[in-house]
Amino acid sequence: MMYIIVAVLVIVIVVAGVAAYYLMNNNGNGGTNATPTPTPAPLSVVGATSLQFTVDETTSGANAVTYNYATRNFNSSTEELRVDIPGGSAGNYSFIVKLVDSTSFISMDEGVTWSASDFATDAAYVTALNDYVTALYSWNGHDESYTYTSGDKTNVISAIHVNPSLPDSLFATS
Repeated sequence: MMYIIVAVLVIVIVVAGVAAYYLMNNNGNGGTNATPTPTPAPLSVVGATSLQFTVDETTSGANAVTYNYATRNFNSSTEELRVDIPGGSAGNYSFIVKLVDSTSFISMDEGVTWSASDFATDAAYVTALNDYVTALYSWNGHDESYTYTSGDKTNVISAIHVNPSLPDSLFATS
């Protein structure tokens, strides 16, 4: 009886060893090589037509302001920009700037109501957006944020989305 148990154990061990050898030498997939999962290409803002990101701007070590940017038709004559500026107890501000007709709008109630604003003044948000995007040319496309310093300002750009689908409602003012 003891010889039968030993014989069965030897057979099980040999079969397991052969199976392990076979699986390890064939990548465990029956003799075919698995297709490796490709590494996603890094994102780039170069050539983007829409962008969305947050900027935390710190001046001389004190948190000055946060900007939430969204733009579509970027770098074209029909570009539309929305910037939301959370102000805490001071209230939140939102601006929409439309290059196609040189108009801008402001909301101080989370975008419920919009009023015409001064395009010449609000165009500064477009200039700032372009400065942030230029800085993002150095972003590696993988990190969750990109930090750079300009003068006494340190800017941390995060929540970076390249070519997101942005709904019309984000840019609606009525």
